[in-house]
Amino acid sequence: MYGVIKVRLDALLAEHQKSRYWLAKATSLTQGAIAKLAKNQTTGIDFTTLNAICQALGCQPGDVLTATRDRGKRKDQH
Repeated sequence: MYGVIKVRLDALLAEHQKSRYWLAKATSLTQGAIAKLAKNQTTGIDFTTLNAICQALGCQPGDVLTATRDRGKRKDQH
């Protein structure tokens, strides 16, 4: 079972030697929206946004998102 899905935007930008500012210009997303994604301060990502990031960086959605393993029990499990 997976726990939390995280956006690994800063790591991906570092791999491509690009900045958040560059990504904002390349995708027409606001710098604020990119900052929230990079800091995992959002509860979701629109497919259009994900596609724009992937196109700008030449990557796949699985490169942008990562899922962590859930090691504990969920609250509804006994």
